[in-house]
Amino acid sequence: MQKRLVLILAILLGLWAGAAENAVQILSKRNLLTGKGDMKPATAALAGKKLIGIYYSAHWCGPCRAFTPKLVKFYNQCKEKKLPFELVFVSFDNSSEAMREYMKDAKMPWLAVPYADREGIKALGTLFAVRAIPTLIIVDDKGNVVSSSGREEVASMNVKAYEKWQKATQTVDN
Repeated sequence: MQKRLVLILAILLGLWAGAAENAVQILSKRNLLTGKGDMKPATAALAGKKLIGIYYSAHWCGPCRAFTPKLVKFYNQCKEKKLPFELVFVSFDNSSEAMREYMKDAKMPWLAVPYADREGIKALGTLFAVRAIPTLIIVDDKGNVVSSSGREEVASMNVKAYEKWQKATQTVDN
């Protein structure tokens, strides 16, 4: 009986520890697809980035296709200003071909979790309980959620959204 209780406790603690992973920890175990089509370890691709946007989207989604050009503009402005920001696309497409076509058509210059990495896509989707797309979650470099309203903030504030998120991280750090 005691061995069984210890085993059950160990299993529960293991499940709890797994659930405690944040987005940065989940991503750090993966290789990401670059905007140029190469693979790069997430740890290298995200090194030095203070804020990370996790963008859930799909080519078949009309609101996604309407928002993505705004996000591309925002991302490019961040890069022009050399802001320590990166985006990671998490595709809810139905195939890798659809994902690649969407990335190409929308001119997505950012990173993506490869379509074949279903475990990573599921873990990131579950982590934030994503129920609708497009969704843009902003985390800091430690994986703390800075904003779960990234889509609305980018759409209404454009690059000023970055300043808002940066201020939020300073509040968390203090």
